[in-house]
Amino acid sequence: MKKFFIAFTCIIFIGLSQAKNDAQYLIYEMESLRDSLELDDPARIDLTLRLADLYFDVSITEGKSKGEEQDQKVLKKNRLKALDLYMHTLNGTDGVRKAKGLRRVKIEFQMARLLSRLGEYERAEKYYQSVFSNSKTPLKMREQAALGLA
Repeated sequence: MKKFFIAFTCIIFIGLSQAKNDAQYLIYEMESLRDSLELDDPARIDLTLRLADLYFDVSITEGKSKGEEQDQKVLKKNRLKALDLYMHTLNGTDGVRKAKGLRRVKIEFQMARLLSRLGEYERAEKYYQSVFSNSKTPLKMREQAALGLA
């Protein structure tokens, strides 16, 4: 039984390590593809948002396990990178058209969540307030924004 438990634990750790490596590989490939596109290429917009979401997801997943100081640096780096990419879509910079409507609301919500995780609560509050007060905000997102403001 003890051997089974050790083998099972090793498989779990290898799987988690592989998932982390897969995400980093995907980030690398997406960044390479994005960088290869012309600034005015329409695909750059969606790719930028997908890349930002991937950085966000990786930073949330990595944040669930207790990590070394180095892991915390990677976590913060991924969150800042996601924030930067979202900011480009809000401002319409770096070859990305300015986000409008519901897409903008969703980006602001993600930015508020990132800023909260980075400990920048005053900046996060601004985005939570914007999401909460926007008439286009879906009910569940409005509820989450209200919790963020609380």
